[in-house]
Amino acid sequence: MRLSHSVVDGRDWEHNGNTISLDEDTVLDVPSELSSCANYCATLGHKANHSSSPNACYDVFDHPLYGCIKCVRALLDIAPSQEITVDYGFDGVHGYPQWWQQQRGEVSHQRKRQRASTS
Repeated sequence: MRLSHSVVDGRDWEHNGNTISLDEDTVLDVPSELSSCANYCATLGHKANHSSSPNACYDVFDHPLYGCIKCVRALLDIAPSQEITVDYGFDGVHGYPQWWQQQRGEVSHQRKRQRASTS
C-alpha cells in the first residue's frame, strides 16, 4: 500500500513496523496482516533488520507487478545463514520507535560500563 509521509508520520510507531520510504512523497506499507511470509512474499524489503554497520542497503526496483518498490541490495558477500541488515537511517525528525530508543539506551549503557571498567 502506498501512503504519504504525513499519514505515516501521524500514526503511532506501532503501526509502522513494515513501512519503507520510497521517495520524498511516498511510503510503502505492508499491512500487519501480511507480515508473515506465508501470507505475502512478493517483496521482502520490510524483513531486513537494522544495523549501523549493514551488509546491504535499500535501492529502488521496478517490480513487474507493483511498480517502483524498495529492494535490498547486498553491499558485500552474504553467507546463506547470515542475517541481512540495512541502516534504517532514523534521523529523529519524527521521533524514534520504542525498540530503537531501547536499543540505543542499552548500547549507551554498555559503553558506560565498559569505560568504567577500564578506568
